[in-house]
Amino acid sequence: EARVLFLDTEFSRLAMSLDPAKKMVNREAVKTNSRGREKTFLRDLFEGPNSNGDSIPRPVLWRAKAMQCEGVGEDWVSILQRRVSSLVSDAEMDEAHITYPINTPQTKEELYYRRIYDENFHGMEHVVKLWEGGGRAMGAEWKSDMYTREGLRNVGMLRHSLQQARSFSSTAERKLSTATNRSFSSIAVQKFDEEAYGTAIESGYSDFEASLTLGGDDRSIINPSVRTNKYHIKPQPVNPAHVFRGSCTGNPPTQRGYDASKELYEKLVGLEGKDLEVEIRKVFEDQRSRLSKLLNLPEGTEVILCPSGSDAEYIPIAIARALKGDVTIENGVTQLREVGAGTAPASMGQFFSTHAPLMGRLDPDAKVLDGFEGIDGAIIAAREKDGSVVNASEEMDRFVESALAKGAYPIVHGVFGGKTGLRDIKMPGSADCGEKTLGVVDACQARFSLDELHGWLGQDSLVLFTASKFYQAPPFCGAVIVPATIAEKLRSSSTPGHSDMFNSQGLGGFLTDKELPSCLESWSPLLKDDDVSNVGLAFRWEAGLAG
Repeated sequence: EARVLFLDTEFSRLAMSLDPAKKMVNREAVKTNSRGREKTFLRDLFEGPNSNGDSIPRPVLWRAKAMQCEGVGEDWVSILQRRVSSLVSDAEMDEAHITYPINTPQTKEELYYRRIYDENFHGMEHVVKLWEGGGRAMGAEWKSDMYTREGLRNVGMLRHSLQQARSFSSTAERKLSTATNRSFSSIAVQKFDEEAYGTAIESGYSDFEASLTLGGDDRSIINPSVRTNKYHIKPQPVNPAHVFRGSCTGNPPTQRGYDASKELYEKLVGLEGKDLEVEIRKVFEDQRSRLSKLLNLPEGTEVILCPSGSDAEYIPIAIARALKGDVTIENGVTQLREVGAGTAPASMGQFFSTHAPLMGRLDPDAKVLDGFEGIDGAIIAAREKDGSVVNASEEMDRFVESALAKGAYPIVHGVFGGKTGLRDIKMPGSADCGEKTLGVVDACQARFSLDELHGWLGQDSLVLFTASKFYQAPPFCGAVIVPATIAEKLRSSSTPGHSDMFNSQGLGGFLTDKELPSCLESWSPLLKDDDVSNVGLAFRWEAGLAG
């Protein structure tokens, strides 16, 4: 293209005479749309009123620079792409390399234009050439964080305070940039994920990085003012030049995990509805199988995937109900304040966050999951007020004795490594193969040997596990490992009587049937929802399995 102004030697001389410092871009100014961003010298010329008293509104004058096709309107490109996408089928896209072997179109929009070109200039495909670089104006690298083949990645950057509110993004409930409108070329954002996706995009993260935050709770949501979640974690690997201090709560992904997760993301891009549901089902099945092999789990042992270690606490309650029917359940938890803050409320069947993975933001009045009412028990502190360690195992023995005396069915916890590394003396097993008690080992820190894990499974303990601590998956991704004896009992059990336990305000707000192993087929009809897939959980587990 001809840059006509460069033909004017006087103009070129003037431009080259300027202090180079005036042309330098301040990255922080770009983020805040203020002086110091690109073209500041030119923008300054239009700051303030002219001789007629007219001025350009400041939010317009200092907003993000955009290529011509983006600048004509925030929605124009997205609307065009959605229209074009409806005119090009997935089958046509899959066969683009066959239909157009020379300079093959890479997006549906490119294929649509190529089809028009071919109708008018058939046999001239060798003339078609994609410019080196990328973006619509071909001025940005393909790997640029700002541009994709479809144009500006985050069209929300074009928004300014003078725009009228839109029905699809004007409420606090749906805090989205219009980048989500490009769902045909990225992961389809489900309603419960809109807030998490929107805040991540608003914070400047890529579509993939935003997807790493989906399907969680308030702990995973990015705060745009600091560009991290509440634990100061970004959905990106740490710069290798920086010193990273490991966390017992959550971690950024490793580079290897990030790359593996992104590879999965690229396989799922563009899928939605039933197509996405089918693929996510395969992904979770593969991830359960790989986790079983990595942990060398004994034959018959099963794995349930769940959004976090705190969410995993609901599973033993549901299993107890499946095994024992309509009995009083009491749950004993140890190491209060040295396990996750959500552990204690979740063990009593309560919501522990302002959000739920498959519900999004909760009603402020939501307290207890449907079907989980009436759970009682004991919460044992990790330490005395003077800092000395409480003998939690001894306390649990008293709890079990008391629960059994009342005719209740006790769920008994032991913690193998809290936030300070504290381990309970005894990891409880399930008495009489789960007939009398249900033992749970909280090993969410994942700091154990395979021999220790196999020992717990050998005594019929459920084991709570996460990949988001020691194995550095992004926050969060959990699992419940079910020993073979308990798995066999569940396999032969009938459909649970408390069906409300599995509805969308109960366990269905955290899991679908896709995360379940074969031993829980009786739960599947109650949790089956083809329209809901926790893609964020799939991406986080993929990162965790890559290590």
